[in-house]
Amino acid sequence: MQNDIRLLTDQLAKVNESLSVKMASRAEFDRTIAETEAAYTKVYFLLVFLTWIILLDVSSCCSIRD
Repeated sequence: MQNDIRLLTDQLAKVNESLSVKMASRAEFDRTIAETEAAYTKVYFLLVFLTWIILLDVSSCCSIRD
């Protein structure tokens, strides 16, 4: 009986250790995903802004010619 308890305790310790590693990896992945999404959002809004500026420039250029 004591031997069974010791074996199960050892198995539980290994499972807990494995779970800790996996949770740490998951947290790191979540941080990476959040950083990537933030960078993508910045690039997207910059692209929209630059497109807007170009359209304003083109429209002002065309209206000067008219």
